[in-house]
Amino acid sequence: MFVSRSSVLCYVAATVVRGFSSQTVGVLGWSTVSPNTVLTRHALLSRRNTNSNNKGLKMSSSDDFDETRRGAYSLPDQVKRFAEAQEEKNERYLDIGSVFDGNDLAGKRVLVTGGNRGLGLAITKELVAIGATALVMCRSTSPELEKLVGKFNVYSGVDVTNTEAVNKAAKAVKSDGGALDVVINNAGYFYEPAENIDSLNFEEQIKQIDVCGLGPLRVNAACVNNKVLADGAKLVIITSQAGSVEWRSTQNANEGGDYGHHMSRAAC
Repeated sequence: MFVSRSSVLCYVAATVVRGFSSQTVGVLGWSTVSPNTVLTRHALLSRRNTNSNNKGLKMSSSDDFDETRRGAYSLPDQVKRFAEAQEEKNERYLDIGSVFDGNDLAGKRVLVTGGNRGLGLAITKELVAIGATALVMCRSTSPELEKLVGKFNVYSGVDVTNTEAVNKAAKAVKSDGGALDVVINNAGYFYEPAENIDSLNFEEQIKQIDVCGLGPLRVNAACVNNKVLADGAKLVIITSQAGSVEWRSTQNANEGGDYGHHMSRAAC
């Protein structure tokens, strides 16, 4: 329901996430080091492993980290990946219904940013269909969104790059019906003209990073600081394989360009 089975790699901070079909394999937690402090390679690795283990995660030593990294990605080649899934009869990959039951969201209050079109609209439609209350935060509404019948509310005029507007919307969401069970950060922005090193539009690149990278942080912070989240609430960030060097080098070999887009998705 929520994500395209062919395209999702989510990066949260320095979290390495395996494509659609696996689990988080590691989080690199780095604390601030004063300028006068020199940490040896061994100390850095020790800190990384200690922080990871404290989170209940396991990571290999740096000696075989490349091997771990390779194993942390699903196969970038979409056609080959799908063929292998068919050959292996991989039910988890081929049928999302085998691992996800959307009915669990019935009766839940779910905030969707950018829910007026595209993937966000599809998510909103599905939420309404299964009986959840969809709360759409967007810059402007759309005819398709207004046609929906069910439990939903639209908070338009909200740009995720505007901290004041996001905070105001978060407070309105709370006053209109209470705490949120799920927040889905879906709002994104893509600069259409192809960019190369000799034709860069830095203003547009910064905008992409602001929307896709900082946007989710603004929304999540507003929900936390305004006490909008219910106990055990889930925060979801949608990004894409565009943020993965591994995938991009396979699917867009020798193309390059669109730096703002790829940086914003990696940041997300």
